[in-house]
Amino acid sequence: MTWRAWGGGPPLVLLHGGHGSWTHWLRNIEALARTHRVIVPDMPGYGDSADLAEPHTIAGIAAALSCGLDEILPGQRLQMAGFSFGSTVGSLVAGLQAHRLDRLVLVGAGAALGGVPTPRPLLRKWRGLPEPADRDAAHRHNLIAFMLADAGHVGDDTVAIQARNAERTRLRSRQITARGAAAAALAEINVPLGAIWGRGDVNWPGVLEERMDILRARDPDCRFAVIEHAAHWVQYEAAEEFNETLAHMLAPTWSQPDGRQHAAAPLS
Repeated sequence: MTWRAWGGGPPLVLLHGGHGSWTHWLRNIEALARTHRVIVPDMPGYGDSADLAEPHTIAGIAAALSCGLDEILPGQRLQMAGFSFGSTVGSLVAGLQAHRLDRLVLVGAGAALGGVPTPRPLLRKWRGLPEPADRDAAHRHNLIAFMLADAGHVGDDTVAIQARNAERTRLRSRQITARGAAAAALAEINVPLGAIWGRGDVNWPGVLEERMDILRARDPDCRFAVIEHAAHWVQYEAAEEFNETLAHMLAPTWSQPDGRQHAAAPLS
């Protein structure tokens, strides 16, 4: 596995999403590294890391990550945030690292929390398209349909990140992720939790309160935040607000930034 690290201070591990790599956190690392030692792996089967041994399972990914953390951070306390598929993997890693994990924050968590299924947007296939411009057009469409709330945020640099990540992905997260997998893993452990969503995330219309209740059942003091004007890839689209929100969420005492939505306020 390839691991990257920045900054100093208490360790913060960031896990990317499906069809991703460490660059899912590109707009967050610098800010978070001012107060934390930020550690960001490419998970097995993604980015610069080697492929996972067959058969591919989330448990296998979690075991590889946990072994890496034991080598990189021997005996140290840590916190962890996982984005999308990374939130599911992080839930399993939390079971292996619960003895020293101070908080797990789930970012853009969806069906792996269980509850009522939500329809997925129709995505365009890019594999097999012979022209680079056509592949880029498909990636742009998919970013607008699933990842970002504002089409104006989908610049050429963002398309390039998406294209490079997708084209280097060798592991299909949806094929190994069962509905409710994260909730089932979290039910077995006692770790402080947090959760952040973008208001426009396609994973939660009509079911956010239900998924919040699922997390409250695991941790009655779970810290929640919903960030406006952002969708699934919330930490990229609303980076400044996300960075501030996550920093507050990781603090020993939870203090929501002024003007931010939190669990006590209406979410509809």
